[in-house]
Amino acid sequence: MGKADLEWIFQNYNNQLYLLFNFVNKSHQSLEEDASVALTTDCPDTNEALKETSKKLLRAISNDEKIVELDSQYSREILSALKAFKMSSSTRNILHEMVLSQIATLQEAMFKDCLEHIYISFPKTLMSKEKVSISDVLKHSHMADFIESHAKEEVQKLRGGIDSIQKIYNDKFNIDLTEFDDWYNIIELTYRRNLFIHNKGIINRDYFKAFTNAKKKSKKHMNAVFSSSRTDLKTTENMLEIDSFISMNDKYILDGINTLYNLNHFVREQILNKFYK
Repeated sequence: MGKADLEWIFQNYNNQLYLLFNFVNKSHQSLEEDASVALTTDCPDTNEALKETSKKLLRAISNDEKIVELDSQYSREILSALKAFKMSSSTRNILHEMVLSQIATLQEAMFKDCLEHIYISFPKTLMSKEKVSISDVLKHSHMADFIESHAKEEVQKLRGGIDSIQKIYNDKFNIDLTEFDDWYNIIELTYRRNLFIHNKGIINRDYFKAFTNAKKKSKKHMNAVFSSSRTDLKTTENMLEIDSFISMNDKYILDGINTLYNLNHFVREQILNKFYK
């Protein structure tokens, strides 16, 4: 393995993120169009100005924006817009949960692929006090085969998620992932994914502790969203409670994809500077 193989790893993940970003944008657009069609069907005689007002209302609800007061004479159109939104909101929630899981999966896979690449390309990084039997070595025809096999085993042993990844990169390679400006947004996103996979999106003590610590250490504004009806982060942080449901909006998901893309660039630069200069 060499530098070209490392570049391929990052190019592969960046391509996947690009496809995921476009998929999310197109899905959001499709959901809005479906809601608009439902509005037109329910209110065929509504003039274009009122239809446009209702569409703006839909977009505001979808993106958690503040909604200006609307004249009560528009009540029929508003109710129709809300009905259309309700029809698409469940689909939107499913989409967000699926994409969040995929983002976190890509992030973990990227770190593990890079770890395996370093172990195989620079075998001295595999050195440890762990004993290896002669029979294990002799199972392989060449030393290169043994190194590759051992590297894969070491990566498979990795447990503990994002916290273990942070520790092993720091301890073994002196690569401090916390120097990435949005690292604690990555932490929050990962723990949020865990909530949806293991706890039906209900905030538990693990998430609460992880977010609280991340908020204290973060160099930048956190992307965290706790309620689909939020007005500002300060308000929703006060609403953050164990056993309450956590939700996401369109912006949170797209920000997450962009953050992971930037993380890929950061990790690439760190590895290149450490091993290929």
